[in-house]
Amino acid sequence: QTAFAVPLDGVPKGEERIYADDTLVLMMRLDIERAAEGDRDARLSLDVVTKGPEKLAVDNGLVFVDGTQPLRLRMLVTSTDSAERYSLEAGDNKVAYTARLTADAPSRTLYIAIPYITLTEQSEWAKLRELQYGEAFEAVRSYWRNRVAQGTQIVTPEPMINDFYKADVSHLLLNTDREVGASDRYVARVGTFSYGAYSNESCMMVSDLDRRGYHKRAEQALETWLHYQGSVALPGTYSNHDGVFYGVRGYEDGGYNQHHGFVLWCLGEHYWYTRDAEWLKRAAPKIV
Repeated sequence: QTAFAVPLDGVPKGEERIYADDTLVLMMRLDIERAAEGDRDARLSLDVVTKGPEKLAVDNGLVFVDGTQPLRLRMLVTSTDSAERYSLEAGDNKVAYTARLTADAPSRTLYIAIPYITLTEQSEWAKLRELQYGEAFEAVRSYWRNRVAQGTQIVTPEPMINDFYKADVSHLLLNTDREVGASDRYVARVGTFSYGAYSNESCMMVSDLDRRGYHKRAEQALETWLHYQGSVALPGTYSNHDGVFYGVRGYEDGGYNQHHGFVLWCLGEHYWYTRDAEWLKRAAPKIV
């Protein structure tokens, strides 16, 4: 199995960036092969569980929640094989893929595209069909290779250290999310989905972005604290929370009183790394 995520509208070009609420698609390739000699039946069951198992229906590879209006698309299942060489049928709250593995055809390849969020329009379904796994894979791989190459590189005699250093930057960039809406501010979080922004942890990420040379992204993350300064109080019997660095439009979490000091440290570190005097002039009134 090989899996990756790609924007429904395609991989950004050049300096383009996607918005936080742009639709993404999980693309998966599953290779199925015989484990022993002789003809075998390959079977793969797919189900969708929300509050409970959903009843599914299939229409030419498109898998919907059955009986809903508008139709809610859950995934697209395709294969390089001709339609007569496999079946895709719904039943018992599942969709079952089956194919016969023989000496002449000992393996099968299956592609699954899962959109995030749910698509309900035919134009969106058509756009999902236009995404080709091979082209999308190469575009995503090229994008991340270029992004990693833009940052600081280290070379040691130990390949594991080199690989870990390269892998870590993709996690930094993935988890430094763009703020929802028409914003160019970012929020650094060490976890994804429901994990909040603990400012102390976020500052460690931002400082690492600076050390790696991703100063623009670090500045965009710092701008979020500057913009929402004083919007949320930290625990304690303080008379007010004017000037407090903690709030980040609801992403903030933890309520650690150390958060404020960490952000001040991170702001200072950013200038120490970049020597960007123009940025410091803009930020100074909020720091002081």
